[in-house]
Amino acid sequence: MAGDSGSDNLPFDATAVRLRYNVVPDDVTKVPNYLKAVKLVLHEVGCLTPREQRAYARGLDMLDFSAEIRRELDAFDPQASSLEELIPDLKPGGVGARMILRDVVEIHGGDGTYGDDEKAQVAKVAAKLGVDAPTLRALEALVDMEHAVHRLRSSLLPIQD
Repeated sequence: MAGDSGSDNLPFDATAVRLRYNVVPDDVTKVPNYLKAVKLVLHEVGCLTPREQRAYARGLDMLDFSAEIRRELDAFDPQASSLEELIPDLKPGGVGARMILRDVVEIHGGDGTYGDDEKAQVAKVAAKLGVDAPTLRALEALVDMEHAVHRLRSSLLPIQD
């Protein structure tokens, strides 16, 4: 249930958001625009495969966003907006830009591949966002490590029925 995180009336699970991003936004009204920015950058990188689309949806499910935010995101047309409109205070190379790239890398790898073409497109977007190549490589390594930890946990501690 959205907001079941110790914080009342949040349109998401604050505990899950904190675990994923190491922060909970001060202004929850900015959350939909952040998610729209991720969607915009995802489409700028390239078409999403069905598995990548499911990875995007799983991310939203995991963070337990409200039905209202989900409807708003579903209706959002990434071609009708810009990052500057969505996040006017986005700092080049800043934490927000790195968070967006981290999500984009994870989702574009959601089909089991994060190929050279996708990496090249993500690198172009990273440059636009002011994120340098070593930082992008570190974000890609972070996503790889998180996936490795998930696979290891699943193999050592399988879900028991």
